[in-house]
Amino acid sequence: MRVGGLMKVYITGCGRSGTGLLWRLMGYFIGGRLVSALDVEGRMSDEINLADFTEGVGKRDRWSLLSGEIGLDDIERQKRLIRDRGITVINIIRDGRDVIQSGYISSDRWVSCIAQRELCKDVIAAEVVYEDLVRWPDREQEILSDKLGLRIGRWFSEYPVGYDGQRPIDTRSVGKDWSGLRLSDTFHQALRMAGYGK
Repeated sequence: MRVGGLMKVYITGCGRSGTGLLWRLMGYFIGGRLVSALDVEGRMSDEINLADFTEGVGKRDRWSLLSGEIGLDDIERQKRLIRDRGITVINIIRDGRDVIQSGYISSDRWVSCIAQRELCKDVIAAEVVYEDLVRWPDREQEILSDKLGLRIGRWFSEYPVGYDGQRPIDTRSVGKDWSGLRLSDTFHQALRMAGYGK
């Protein structure tokens, strides 16, 4: 939804799924202003929770782009906030086998993120698949542009223009060696739910 001609966007997804990358890439649309948690909490981070977003940045007449997660606690109340505040939610999803190999996210955490996604489908305006984003960045940008009515200023494939020290988009983070992973039936079920695996 647009307020004063600008859009408030909240990016959600499991850690290590590309929320930060997508957050930065969204600045390549015309009119995007990247807002970090520094604006709300006085500390440097690009992740804040939904409550801080709706009470702080989300109330401003600006296009706010953040990464974070919608918590499972009191999910219906948070979904009402999304609707009432006119927030556009973009979810990003990534193969859980690659996510857990980062060493930062447990398999249980990834499964819970997929459960969260299922509960929030009715408020997710657009979903980005990480693997598609790194393989075909400009195609995915066009899809977001069409779906959300955004104008392209620079192509995603030009990243990391303007972001010193950031690596260019590439596919090395896709399809790592999964042969040593021991995964539960619950994890495999979540993979299928997310569109991965057989």
